[in-house]
Amino acid sequence: MKKQMNLKSILVLMFCALLLHETGQCQNSDQTLVPLKSGMARVYFHRKSSMVGAIVKHAVIDCGDSSNFNLMLVQKASFPLEKCNFAKAANVKQIYVKLDQQDSRLIIGKPLDGDKTVKHPFDITAYPDLNKISGPVKSFLSTDPVFDVHTGALKFNARLVMVVGSNDTYYYDRPAGVMILQDICPSGDQAFGPVFKVEAGKTYMVEFNYMKGSFDITEKK
Repeated sequence: MKKQMNLKSILVLMFCALLLHETGQCQNSDQTLVPLKSGMARVYFHRKSSMVGAIVKHAVIDCGDSSNFNLMLVQKASFPLEKCNFAKAANVKQIYVKLDQQDSRLIIGKPLDGDKTVKHPFDITAYPDLNKISGPVKSFLSTDPVFDVHTGALKFNARLVMVVGSNDTYYYDRPAGVMILQDICPSGDQAFGPVFKVEAGKTYMVEFNYMKGSFDITEKK
């Protein structure tokens, strides 16, 4: 009898976990779908679920040919573009994300000389361009009321396109051209996607496997 009760309990827990998993997936699908503008491509990004690091949010950035960069990425080591679908632990030294025309916020790494420390809760709604990025961006930036801001010119070289949790799916639109995706953890772990050309008016699906550091990119029919 005791064995039967234990089996029933396990089955109930498995069912609850599956239900929560599916519920989370539905919530991610609720991202507002807007018409695709002329000259743009749509890219869906799905971070496959995994037990390891499941509660950690990741930043997804695009280092391709875009003039709309909003992020400065500083790496310990650089790699040729043809080397892809792999991850490098703690390779990111700093990331600054653009807040407005003057200020950028440090989100990973140690502050640069001249950074000023701000001591008040960060209000993401005060920065429209940052606030409209898909996913739990505020969670990735942390709720710590103390953060560092760089005032002045930075060399932006990538775009923060979304923040994803385990099993999250979001999309972003980008101009036709060369897309180079990376997935970055708060610890500085960095996964490198392939160079991929996207075409205007088309939609693409990216399946990201955190455990393998791999990006599977296909056109969505």
